[in-house]
Amino acid sequence: VVGEDNVLFETDYPHPTCLYPDVQEYIAEISTGWSETRKRKILQDNAAELYGIELPS
Repeated sequence: VVGEDNVLFETDYPHPTCLYPDVQEYIAEISTGWSETRKRKILQDNAAELYGIELPS
């Protein structure tokens, strides 16, 4: 309904109920079957666009 162009992933570290230190494992679990483009959008590109951060090529 929302679309991958409107989703961000955040870790909320160092919150007592955050995912650290298992963030990478959690991302691997939830992103099974996602394309590399979808992963990149949700994990970095969408946030960079929202906050006006230029990413290296």
